Amino acid sequence: RDIKVRKINALKGIHYSVAAVDCILIIGSVFNDFYFYIDENDIYQLSPGYNVHLILVFFQLFGSGVFSFAQSFKNTQVKMKKEYRLPLLFIILPAAAAVLEGMLPLSPIVPLGTFLPIHLAFLEIQNSEIYSDALTGLNNRRSMELFLQDMIHNSSEDNFFCVYMIDVNDFKLVNDKFGHLAGDRALQLVAEAIHKISDSNRGFCARYGGDEFVLIMSKPDEDLQKTVQDEVNILRNACADLLPQISISAGFTICNSSSVTAAQLIAQADIS
Repeated sequence: RDIKVRKINALKGIHYSVAAVDCILIIGSVFNDFYFYIDENDIYQLSPGYNVHLILVFFQLFGSGVFSFAQSFKNTQVKMKKEYRLPLLFIILPAAAAVLEGMLPLSPIVPLGTFLPIHLAFLEIQNSEIYSDALTGLNNRRSMELFLQDMIHNSSEDNFFCVYMIDVNDFKLVNDKFGHLAGDRALQLVAEAIHKISDSNRGFCARYGGDEFVLIMSKPDEDLQKTVQDEVNILRNACADLLPQISISAGFTICNSSSVTAAQLIAQADIS
């Protein structure tokens, strides 16, 4: 952990140093025309040195974005993966805007390219607060209900799907014996396992509530419980935390009619 903190502090130092150099060059350009100048007709013009400004800005954006993207692969928590990949917006859109401004030098496109990722990041964070589970980063119950309603509406004999209800066995005992922090970590491990399986099968997963999770897939998998359990065991063994043995159970139902409700499907999967 100390090594990770030192790396982050070093990256911050580099980032602030580059920003400071850029600010000095911007202020200095008022006197030495390095970035820009005012011609004899009192018109603002860019100097050849303006390319240095673009390079410094790209270095900051590209460096922080690549670091965040790399960290998203190292971090197994679903919520953290989303947060780490968000800075990519601050690379793609400003870079595209800078290219356009380079082609049209007097057009203020870069400010727009800088504003858009901020706006989109705000919307993503707001959407995450509304439709994501705070502990696991999975979709929450409201998000699942909306998705399930759409799936039911389009379901038929030829267009069916499966709903799995997965829960952690004896989860109350885990909380009572090992504490709530261990219980939270156990839920996160199960969520990571379910999310990985959902991604590989192009499914949809959510935390239903407590220690219960919902997985929606386009085809049944008779070995799903074993697959999830194996993935949980792998994550638990690789985890440095001292966690108890975690076991899960799963039930499922198939929806091939638009006449059922989301509540009925969940109930059928829960008791099967």
